[in-house]
Amino acid sequence: MRNQITYRKDNFEEWVRCIKEAELVANFDVAVIGAGPAGCATALFLSRYGMSVVLISQEQPRLLAGETLSPAGEFHLRRLDLQALLNSDHMRVSNIASQWDADGISYTDVSMHPLGSWWHLNRYSFDKQFQSEVDSAGVPIIRATYRSSEFDLTTGRWCLIIVGDPSIECIKSRFVVDASGRRASFARQQGAKSIACDALVGIIACISHCSELAYRGISVEAASKGWWYTSFAQQDEATIGLFTDSDLFSLKKEQLRPAFLSHLRATKLTRARMGSLLDLASGAALRVIQANTRILNRVCGENWLAVGDAALTMDPLSSQGITQSLLAAERAAKSIVEHLESRSSLDSYVDFWLRETNQYLCERAMFYSRQSNLKTSFWCRRSVLRDFGKQTLFTNHLKQDQLFHNGQI
Repeated sequence: MRNQITYRKDNFEEWVRCIKEAELVANFDVAVIGAGPAGCATALFLSRYGMSVVLISQEQPRLLAGETLSPAGEFHLRRLDLQALLNSDHMRVSNIASQWDADGISYTDVSMHPLGSWWHLNRYSFDKQFQSEVDSAGVPIIRATYRSSEFDLTTGRWCLIIVGDPSIECIKSRFVVDASGRRASFARQQGAKSIACDALVGIIACISHCSELAYRGISVEAASKGWWYTSFAQQDEATIGLFTDSDLFSLKKEQLRPAFLSHLRATKLTRARMGSLLDLASGAALRVIQANTRILNRVCGENWLAVGDAALTMDPLSSQGITQSLLAAERAAKSIVEHLESRSSLDSYVDFWLRETNQYLCERAMFYSRQSNLKTSFWCRRSVLRDFGKQTLFTNHLKQDQLFHNGQI
Protein backbone atom coordinates (compact mmCIF):
# COMPACT_ATOMS: atom_id res chain seq x y z
CA MET A 1 0.00 0.00 0.00
CA ARG A 2 1.36 3.43 -0.96
CA ASN A 3 1.09 6.47 1.25
CA GLN A 4 2.16 10.00 0.50
CA ILE A 5 1.96 13.41 2.12
CA THR A 6 2.22 16.94 0.82
CA TYR A 7 5.25 18.94 1.86
CA ARG A 8 6.80 22.36 1.47
CA LYS A 9 10.31 22.60 0.04
CA ASP A 10 11.51 24.76 2.94
CA ASN A 11 11.00 21.95 5.46
CA PHE A 12 11.97 18.87 3.46
CA GLU A 13 14.09 17.22 6.18
CA GLU A 14 11.29 17.60 8.74
CA TRP A 15 8.84 15.87 6.41
CA VAL A 16 11.29 13.01 5.86
CA ARG A 17 11.49 12.49 9.61
CA CYS A 18 7.69 12.62 9.98
CA ILE A 19 6.97 10.14 7.20
CA LYS A 20 9.47 7.66 8.66
CA GLU A 21 8.06 7.97 12.18
CA ALA A 22 4.51 7.58 10.88
CA GLU A 23 5.60 4.44 9.01
CA LEU A 24 3.91 5.70 5.86
CA VAL A 25 5.88 3.29 3.73
CA ALA A 26 5.33 0.78 0.94
CA ASN A 27 7.32 -2.46 0.99
CA PHE A 28 8.70 -4.34 -2.02
CA ASP A 29 11.29 -6.97 -2.74
CA VAL A 30 13.04 -4.75 -5.27
CA ALA A 31 12.90 -1.04 -6.11
CA VAL A 32 14.13 -0.09 -9.60
CA ILE A 33 15.21 3.54 -10.05
CA GLY A 34 14.83 4.65 -13.66
CA ALA A 35 12.27 3.69 -16.31
CA GLY A 36 14.37 3.54 -19.46
CA PRO A 37 15.01 0.24 -21.29
CA ALA A 38 17.36 -1.08 -18.57
CA GLY A 39 14.99 -0.27 -15.72
CA CYS A 40 11.86 -1.51 -17.51
CA ALA A 41 13.53 -4.76 -18.59
CA THR A 42 14.88 -5.46 -15.09
CA ALA A 43 11.49 -4.79 -13.48
CA LEU A 44 9.75 -6.99 -16.06
CA PHE A 45 12.16 -9.91 -15.60
CA LEU A 46 11.95 -9.68 -11.79
CA SER A 47 8.15 -9.74 -11.94
CA ARG A 48 8.35 -12.90 -14.10
CA TYR A 49 10.38 -14.48 -11.28
CA GLY A 50 7.56 -13.65 -8.84
CA MET A 51 9.30 -10.73 -7.10
CA SER A 52 7.28 -7.75 -5.87
CA VAL A 53 8.78 -4.80 -7.75
CA VAL A 54 8.25 -1.04 -7.94
CA LEU A 55 9.54 1.05 -10.84
CA ILE A 56 10.45 4.66 -10.05
CA SER A 57 10.21 6.74 -13.21
CA GLN A 58 12.33 9.87 -12.96
CA GLU A 59 10.62 12.04 -15.54
CA GLN A 60 13.24 14.48 -16.85
CA PRO A 61 13.17 16.06 -20.31
CA ARG A 62 15.98 14.82 -22.53
CA LEU A 63 16.72 14.54 -26.21
CA LEU A 64 15.56 11.21 -27.63
CA ALA A 65 16.25 11.57 -31.33
CA GLY A 66 17.99 9.63 -34.04
CA GLU A 67 18.51 6.50 -31.95
CA THR A 68 19.22 3.19 -33.60
CA LEU A 69 18.60 -0.42 -32.57
CA SER A 70 20.95 -3.06 -33.98
CA PRO A 71 19.85 -6.49 -35.31
CA ALA A 72 21.17 -8.04 -32.09
CA GLY A 73 18.76 -5.76 -30.22
CA GLU A 74 15.80 -6.99 -32.27
CA PHE A 75 16.94 -10.59 -31.77
CA HIS A 76 16.94 -10.21 -27.98
CA LEU A 77 13.56 -8.43 -27.99
CA ARG A 78 12.09 -11.41 -29.84
CA ARG A 79 13.86 -13.89 -27.55
CA LEU A 80 12.48 -12.12 -24.48
CA ASP A 81 8.96 -11.93 -25.99
CA LEU A 82 9.14 -8.13 -26.32
CA GLN A 83 8.91 -7.87 -30.12
CA ALA A 84 5.69 -5.86 -29.76
CA LEU A 85 7.85 -2.86 -28.82
CA LEU A 86 8.88 -2.54 -32.48
CA ASN A 87 5.58 -1.18 -33.72
CA SER A 88 4.69 1.18 -36.55
CA ASP A 89 6.25 4.17 -34.75
CA HIS A 90 9.68 2.89 -35.81
CA MET A 91 11.31 2.40 -39.22
CA ARG A 92 13.45 -0.42 -40.56
CA VAL A 93 16.82 0.55 -41.99
CA SER A 94 17.69 -0.96 -45.37
CA ASN A 95 21.27 0.25 -45.83
CA ILE A 96 24.14 2.03 -44.10
CA ALA A 97 26.54 4.40 -45.87
CA SER A 98 29.92 5.18 -44.38
CA GLN A 99 32.98 7.22 -45.23
CA TRP A 100 35.33 6.22 -42.45
CA ASP A 101 38.75 5.95 -44.08
CA ALA A 102 40.59 6.71 -47.29
CA ASP A 103 38.75 4.02 -49.26
CA GLY A 104 35.85 6.32 -50.06
CA ILE A 105 32.12 5.81 -49.52
CA SER A 106 30.81 2.31 -48.89
CA TYR A 107 27.19 1.17 -48.84
CA THR A 108 26.08 -1.88 -46.88
CA ASP A 109 22.75 -3.62 -47.47
CA VAL A 110 21.53 -4.63 -44.00
CA SER A 111 18.03 -5.73 -44.98
CA MET A 112 18.93 -9.43 -44.85
CA HIS A 113 20.88 -9.55 -41.59
CA PRO A 114 20.45 -13.03 -40.01
CA LEU A 115 19.62 -11.65 -36.55
CA GLY A 116 17.00 -9.15 -37.70
CA SER A 117 16.81 -5.55 -38.85
CA TRP A 118 18.42 -2.27 -37.99
CA TRP A 119 15.79 0.16 -36.73
CA HIS A 120 15.36 3.92 -36.48
CA LEU A 121 13.70 4.28 -33.08
CA ASN A 122 11.25 6.87 -31.90
CA ARG A 123 12.68 6.61 -28.37
CA TYR A 124 9.82 8.47 -26.72
CA SER A 125 7.34 5.94 -28.14
CA PHE A 126 9.68 3.01 -27.44
CA ASP A 127 10.11 3.92 -23.77
CA LYS A 128 6.40 4.57 -23.27
CA GLN A 129 5.49 1.22 -24.80
CA PHE A 130 8.10 -0.51 -22.63
CA GLN A 131 6.60 1.11 -19.54
CA SER A 132 3.17 -0.05 -20.68
CA GLU A 133 4.48 -3.64 -20.84
CA VAL A 134 5.77 -3.28 -17.28
CA ASP A 135 2.44 -1.86 -16.11
CA SER A 136 0.57 -4.74 -17.78
CA ALA A 137 2.75 -7.16 -15.81
CA GLY A 138 1.35 -5.69 -12.59
CA VAL A 139 4.41 -3.65 -11.63
CA PRO A 140 3.47 -0.27 -10.07
CA ILE A 141 5.17 2.74 -11.68
CA ILE A 142 5.72 5.81 -9.51
CA ARG A 143 6.37 9.09 -11.34
CA ALA A 144 8.78 10.77 -8.94
CA THR A 145 12.43 11.65 -8.42
CA TYR A 146 14.72 9.58 -6.23
CA ARG A 147 16.21 11.82 -3.53
CA SER A 148 18.07 9.82 -0.88
CA SER A 149 18.41 6.42 0.78
CA GLU A 150 19.63 4.59 3.85
CA PHE A 151 20.12 0.90 4.61
CA ASP A 152 18.67 -0.54 7.84
CA LEU A 153 21.03 -3.26 9.04
CA THR A 154 18.41 -4.52 11.50
CA THR A 155 15.70 -5.24 8.94
CA GLY A 156 17.99 -5.63 5.92
CA ARG A 157 15.93 -3.15 3.91
CA TRP A 158 16.58 0.02 2.01
CA CYS A 159 14.51 3.11 2.72
CA LEU A 160 14.22 5.29 -0.39
CA ILE A 161 12.91 8.84 -0.24
CA ILE A 162 11.25 9.87 -3.50
CA VAL A 163 9.77 13.26 -4.28
CA GLY A 164 6.88 14.08 -6.58
CA ASP A 165 5.01 17.35 -7.00
CA PRO A 166 4.05 18.09 -4.29
CA SER A 167 4.26 14.72 -2.50
CA ILE A 168 6.94 12.77 -0.70
CA GLU A 169 7.05 9.02 -0.21
CA CYS A 170 9.18 6.47 1.57
CA ILE A 171 9.67 3.19 -0.27
CA LYS A 172 11.20 0.20 1.50
CA SER A 173 12.77 -2.68 -0.40
CA ARG A 174 15.10 -5.58 0.17
CA PHE A 175 17.12 -4.67 -2.92
CA VAL A 176 17.68 -1.61 -5.13
CA VAL A 177 18.52 -1.50 -8.84
CA ASP A 178 20.13 1.68 -10.15
CA ALA A 179 18.92 2.17 -13.72
CA SER A 180 19.08 5.97 -13.56
CA GLY A 181 21.23 6.32 -16.67
CA ARG A 182 24.59 8.01 -16.89
CA ARG A 183 23.81 9.95 -13.69
CA ALA A 184 24.07 6.70 -11.68
CA SER A 185 22.42 8.70 -8.89
CA PHE A 186 21.92 5.84 -6.40
CA ALA A 187 25.29 4.13 -6.99
CA ARG A 188 27.19 7.39 -6.61
CA GLN A 189 25.44 8.04 -3.29
CA GLN A 190 26.81 4.67 -2.15
CA GLY A 191 30.36 5.83 -2.96
CA ALA A 192 30.76 4.40 -6.46
CA LYS A 193 32.52 6.61 -9.00
CA SER A 194 31.58 7.09 -12.63
CA ILE A 195 34.79 7.15 -14.67
CA ALA A 196 34.73 9.30 -17.82
CA CYS A 197 36.82 7.67 -20.55
CA ASP A 198 36.68 10.60 -23.00
CA ALA A 199 35.03 14.00 -23.53
CA LEU A 200 32.67 13.09 -26.40
CA VAL A 201 29.57 15.25 -26.91
CA GLY A 202 26.95 15.25 -29.64
CA ILE A 203 25.73 18.42 -31.36
CA ILE A 204 22.34 17.41 -32.69
CA ALA A 205 20.02 19.03 -35.25
CA CYS A 206 16.54 17.64 -35.96
CA ILE A 207 15.09 18.63 -39.34
CA SER A 208 11.41 18.13 -40.10
CA HIS A 209 9.56 17.77 -43.44
CA CYS A 210 12.13 15.48 -45.03
CA SER A 211 9.81 13.39 -47.19
CA GLU A 212 11.72 14.46 -50.33
CA LEU A 213 15.00 12.95 -49.08
CA ALA A 214 15.88 10.07 -51.37
CA TYR A 215 18.37 8.21 -49.17
CA ARG A 216 16.63 6.72 -46.14
CA GLY A 217 19.38 4.77 -44.41
CA ILE A 218 22.02 5.64 -41.85
CA SER A 219 25.23 7.42 -42.70
CA VAL A 220 28.46 7.80 -40.72
CA GLU A 221 31.33 10.02 -41.85
CA ALA A 222 34.72 10.67 -40.26
CA ALA A 223 35.79 14.32 -40.20
CA SER A 224 38.58 16.41 -38.74
CA LYS A 225 36.72 17.33 -35.55
CA GLY A 226 35.08 13.92 -35.01
CA TRP A 227 32.38 12.05 -36.89
CA TRP A 228 28.97 12.83 -38.40
CA TYR A 229 25.84 10.71 -38.06
CA THR A 230 22.62 11.04 -40.03
CA SER A 231 19.42 9.03 -39.66
CA PHE A 232 15.64 9.17 -39.74
CA ALA A 233 14.00 9.12 -36.31
CA GLN A 234 10.48 9.27 -37.77
CA GLN A 235 8.80 9.24 -41.15
CA ASP A 236 9.52 12.88 -42.03
CA GLU A 237 12.31 13.86 -39.66
CA ALA A 238 16.07 13.60 -40.11
CA THR A 239 18.61 13.78 -37.34
CA ILE A 240 22.10 15.11 -38.04
CA GLY A 241 24.76 14.94 -35.36
CA LEU A 242 28.41 15.91 -35.05
CA PHE A 243 30.19 13.94 -32.34
CA THR A 244 33.32 15.63 -31.11
CA ASP A 245 35.25 16.29 -27.90
CA SER A 246 33.86 19.13 -25.81
CA ASP A 247 37.20 20.99 -25.73
CA LEU A 248 37.70 20.82 -29.50
CA PHE A 249 34.54 22.66 -30.54
CA SER A 250 33.12 25.96 -29.40
CA LEU A 251 29.92 25.17 -27.51
CA LYS A 252 29.09 28.81 -26.70
CA LYS A 253 25.61 29.66 -27.92
CA GLU A 254 26.66 32.50 -30.23
CA GLN A 255 29.43 30.44 -31.86
CA LEU A 256 27.84 26.99 -31.94
CA ARG A 257 25.59 27.37 -35.00
CA PRO A 258 28.12 29.06 -37.34
CA ALA A 259 30.79 26.49 -36.46
CA PHE A 260 28.35 23.56 -36.84
CA LEU A 261 27.15 24.73 -40.27
CA SER A 262 30.68 25.47 -41.45
CA HIS A 263 31.84 21.95 -40.64
CA LEU A 264 28.62 20.46 -42.08
CA ARG A 265 29.25 22.15 -45.44
CA ALA A 266 32.79 20.75 -45.44
CA THR A 267 31.53 17.15 -45.30
CA LYS A 268 31.21 14.95 -48.38
CA LEU A 269 28.90 12.03 -47.63
CA THR A 270 26.68 13.93 -45.18
CA ARG A 271 26.33 16.94 -47.46
CA ALA A 272 25.55 14.74 -50.48
CA ARG A 273 23.00 12.81 -48.48
CA MET A 274 21.17 15.94 -47.34
CA GLY A 275 21.02 17.44 -50.84
CA SER A 276 18.50 20.27 -51.08
CA LEU A 277 17.61 19.88 -47.42
CA LEU A 278 21.00 21.19 -46.35
CA ASP A 279 19.57 24.71 -46.14
CA LEU A 280 16.99 23.55 -43.59
CA ALA A 281 19.81 22.79 -41.19
CA SER A 282 20.50 26.52 -40.95
CA GLY A 283 17.25 27.07 -39.07
CA ALA A 284 17.17 23.83 -37.08
CA ALA A 285 17.46 23.97 -33.31
CA LEU A 286 20.75 22.61 -31.98
CA ARG A 287 21.11 20.54 -28.81
CA VAL A 288 24.34 19.50 -27.11
CA ILE A 289 24.22 16.11 -25.36
CA GLN A 290 26.74 14.12 -23.35
CA ALA A 291 27.93 11.13 -25.38
CA ASN A 292 31.12 10.02 -23.67
CA THR A 293 31.88 6.51 -22.45
CA ARG A 294 31.42 6.25 -18.68
CA ILE A 295 32.14 3.21 -16.53
CA LEU A 296 31.13 2.71 -12.91
CA ASN A 297 34.13 1.65 -10.84
CA ARG A 298 31.95 -0.82 -8.90
CA VAL A 299 28.67 -2.14 -10.13
CA CYS A 300 27.18 -3.57 -6.93
CA GLY A 301 27.27 -3.33 -3.15
CA GLU A 302 25.15 -4.15 -0.09
CA ASN A 303 21.86 -5.29 -1.64
CA TRP A 304 22.14 -3.08 -4.73
CA LEU A 305 23.47 -3.21 -8.27
CA ALA A 306 23.56 -0.98 -11.35
CA VAL A 307 22.38 -1.81 -14.88
CA GLY A 308 22.36 -0.15 -18.29
CA ASP A 309 23.92 3.28 -18.71
CA ALA A 310 24.32 3.62 -14.95
CA ALA A 311 26.91 0.82 -15.06
CA LEU A 312 28.33 1.33 -18.56
CA THR A 313 27.48 4.21 -20.88
CA MET A 314 28.51 3.28 -24.41
CA ASP A 315 29.76 5.42 -27.27
CA PRO A 316 26.79 6.05 -29.62
CA LEU A 317 28.97 4.79 -32.47
CA SER A 318 28.40 1.27 -31.14
CA SER A 319 24.55 1.39 -31.38
CA GLN A 320 24.61 -1.25 -28.63
CA GLY A 321 23.23 0.67 -25.63
CA ILE A 322 19.72 -0.83 -25.66
CA THR A 323 21.01 -4.31 -26.53
CA GLN A 324 23.46 -4.23 -23.63
CA SER A 325 20.69 -2.98 -21.32
CA LEU A 326 18.48 -5.96 -22.20
CA LEU A 327 21.27 -8.45 -21.59
CA ALA A 328 22.34 -6.79 -18.33
CA ALA A 329 18.73 -6.63 -17.09
CA GLU A 330 18.21 -10.33 -17.73
CA ARG A 331 21.45 -11.27 -15.93
CA ALA A 332 20.79 -8.79 -13.10
CA ALA A 333 17.28 -10.15 -12.43
CA LYS A 334 18.59 -13.71 -12.17
CA SER A 335 21.40 -12.66 -9.81
CA ILE A 336 19.03 -10.65 -7.62
CA VAL A 337 16.59 -13.53 -7.23
CA GLU A 338 19.40 -15.93 -6.32
CA HIS A 339 20.79 -13.40 -3.86
CA LEU A 340 17.46 -12.77 -2.12
CA GLU A 341 16.39 -16.41 -2.01
CA SER A 342 19.68 -18.07 -1.04
CA ARG A 343 21.94 -15.16 -0.02
CA SER A 344 24.33 -16.08 -2.81
CA SER A 345 26.86 -13.44 -3.83
CA LEU A 346 26.50 -11.12 -6.81
CA ASP A 347 29.84 -12.30 -8.23
CA SER A 348 28.26 -13.80 -11.35
CA TYR A 349 26.77 -10.42 -12.25
CA VAL A 350 30.08 -8.66 -11.59
CA ASP A 351 31.87 -11.15 -13.86
CA PHE A 352 29.26 -10.59 -16.58
CA TRP A 353 29.67 -6.81 -16.30
CA LEU A 354 33.46 -7.02 -16.49
CA ARG A 355 33.30 -9.27 -19.60
CA GLU A 356 30.82 -6.92 -21.29
CA THR A 357 32.92 -3.88 -20.40
CA ASN A 358 36.13 -5.43 -21.68
CA GLN A 359 34.49 -6.58 -24.92
CA TYR A 360 32.97 -3.14 -25.49
CA LEU A 361 36.27 -1.33 -24.89
CA CYS A 362 38.09 -3.64 -27.31
CA GLU A 363 35.41 -3.26 -30.01
CA ARG A 364 35.39 0.52 -29.52
CA ALA A 365 39.16 0.59 -29.92
CA MET A 366 39.03 -1.61 -33.01
CA PHE A 367 36.40 0.50 -34.76
CA TYR A 368 38.10 3.84 -34.09
CA SER A 369 41.41 2.36 -35.25
CA ARG A 370 39.92 1.68 -38.70
CA GLN A 371 40.12 5.42 -39.35
CA SER A 372 43.79 6.08 -40.04
CA ASN A 373 43.61 8.86 -42.62
CA LEU A 374 42.97 11.83 -40.30
CA LYS A 375 45.67 12.95 -37.85
CA THR A 376 43.82 15.69 -35.95
CA SER A 377 43.58 15.94 -32.16
CA PHE A 378 40.29 14.03 -32.01
CA TRP A 379 41.72 11.02 -33.85
CA CYS A 380 45.17 11.14 -32.24
CA ARG A 381 43.52 10.85 -28.84
CA ARG A 382 41.71 7.73 -30.00
CA SER A 383 44.81 6.18 -31.52
CA VAL A 384 45.86 5.13 -28.00
CA LEU A 385 42.75 2.92 -27.90
CA ARG A 386 44.44 0.55 -30.37
CA ASP A 387 46.42 -1.09 -27.56
CA PHE A 388 43.89 -3.79 -26.69
CA GLY A 389 46.07 -4.92 -23.78
CA LYS A 390 45.36 -1.64 -22.01
CA GLN A 391 41.62 -2.32 -22.21
CA THR A 392 42.07 -5.64 -20.38
CA LEU A 393 44.37 -4.00 -17.83
CA PHE A 394 41.72 -1.36 -17.14
CA THR A 395 38.98 -3.94 -16.53
CA ASN A 396 41.34 -5.85 -14.24
CA HIS A 397 41.65 -2.69 -12.16
CA LEU A 398 37.85 -2.48 -12.06
CA LYS A 399 37.67 -6.05 -10.80
CA GLN A 400 40.18 -5.34 -8.02
CA ASP A 401 38.24 -2.23 -7.01
CA GLN A 402 34.96 -4.20 -6.87
CA LEU A 403 36.55 -7.00 -4.81
CA PHE A 404 38.05 -4.46 -2.40
CA HIS A 405 34.71 -2.73 -1.76
CA ASN A 406 33.03 -6.11 -1.29
CA GLY A 407 35.59 -6.96 1.38
CA GLN A 408 36.94 -9.93 -0.61
CA ILE A 409 40.53 -8.65 -0.67
